[in-house]
Amino acid sequence: MGLFIIASNDISLSPEEMLKYCKGQDQVEKGFSFLKGDTLSVSKVYLKNKARIVALTMIMVLCLMIYSIAEWKSRTKLEEENETVQDQKGKPKKTYDDMDIFQ
Repeated sequence: MGLFIIASNDISLSPEEMLKYCKGQDQVEKGFSFLKGDTLSVSKVYLKNKARIVALTMIMVLCLMIYSIAEWKSRTKLEEENETVQDQKGKPKKTYDDMDIFQ
């Protein structure tokens, strides 16, 4: 077993909360790697104007946020209704932890 250090400038957080937030960060990272990767089939976009690059980045982040919210709402509803949905391999998935949209 290895050890690692988690530090924060928020002194109101308990060690358990800090660990939970740290472990949850991988979902955000998967989202950004999804945007940067080849999985997203979009035409290549070349922008020279710095303001347009910033605007496109903002739009992509907003789209990722909306997609994540819709995913979270549907998974929460599945859990409440005790329903399942099939994943890409045909297996029934029920909980938030079972599914991963970025794979």
